[in-house]
Amino acid sequence: VFEQFIKISLTMTLFSLFPAPTTEALLFLLVLGGVCAEMISFLAGGLLLCLDAHKKQFDAHSICPPCGGRELLGITLPMAVTSYCRSGLLTLQHVLIPKCLRKNGASHTSALISYGCIQSMTLPIVLFPAALISSFSGLLIPAMAEYRAQGNQRQTAYVTSRVWFFAMLYAIGTAGILICFSEELGNVLYPNTDTAKYIRILSPLIPIMYLDTATDAMLKGLGEQNYSMRINVLDALLSVIMVWILVPRFGIQGYLISIYASELFNTVFSVTKLLFITKTPPRVLKWVLQPLLCILAATHGVRLLFEKLQDINLLAGTHPVLHCSVAAVAYFALLILTKTVNQEELHWGKGLLGLKETTA
Repeated sequence: VFEQFIKISLTMTLFSLFPAPTTEALLFLLVLGGVCAEMISFLAGGLLLCLDAHKKQFDAHSICPPCGGRELLGITLPMAVTSYCRSGLLTLQHVLIPKCLRKNGASHTSALISYGCIQSMTLPIVLFPAALISSFSGLLIPAMAEYRAQGNQRQTAYVTSRVWFFAMLYAIGTAGILICFSEELGNVLYPNTDTAKYIRILSPLIPIMYLDTATDAMLKGLGEQNYSMRINVLDALLSVIMVWILVPRFGIQGYLISIYASELFNTVFSVTKLLFITKTPPRVLKWVLQPLLCILAATHGVRLLFEKLQDINLLAGTHPVLHCSVAAVAYFALLILTKTVNQEELHWGKGLLGLKETTA
């Protein structure tokens, strides 16, 4: 949050102090703001690490045995190589998409507009709620590593089940709200664009993407980081191949197909691997169908309520954020009323937020 605040504030300050006469100068200021924010975030994180280490004054050898250079390289080198390969493939994909759109018959300008509408407008909206899942997933890595070191298979399976359940609750709720209010959000954030249409198209993919984020974190905690990175590289390679084949033939629809195919590929292999390791039985009714019915009832009920209030000249012109917030509250209430989330699970969820101590 601190890094994003610095990035936004610094970028706005640079735009105000140095009005950019050209697009290149504008992009330079944008990149400069991001780089400075990353540097400040790194320095702040390093400072907090030093302060925390000095405060606790722990002995590293009492926590884990010393790790030699060969063992360290055995972990870091494969991850670094696969990470660089994936970054290179993603860069290649971003370069190919506008070129392949032009092969489909689009002009240079319209190709960039279509690609920019998805990549720079729609996907940030779809992925913005994932900040909570990403932060939570990062906390799972040391916890799962501890259970693995203890050989605690029962606790590993328990946490995996709980994480998948809450990830699906959050993801299905987010997807339902974005689909229902996509028109309002698109008109407010990016009027006179196709953003609303692409939000509706990509939002059904949210449960798959968010589930994959949580699953990758748990795999890393269980020592399967190399497997996870290999899947990510194959995912990026599949995206490049599909963009190269589909986009010249089907245009922007081909790019959307490639997004769906690559995300499904990544999630299926990651979830299958975690299922094999933890032996966690999936519960489709509780994890998928019940939340889906709750979010359908919540979003349609809230939309109908606001339409009736506007018909009688109450709450006219309300902001879509209010609609989304009321729908989220209604969704949570329905989860409790229908016992989709029981008291034990609610207690465990409070523990995640630090309100109570979690127990197995």
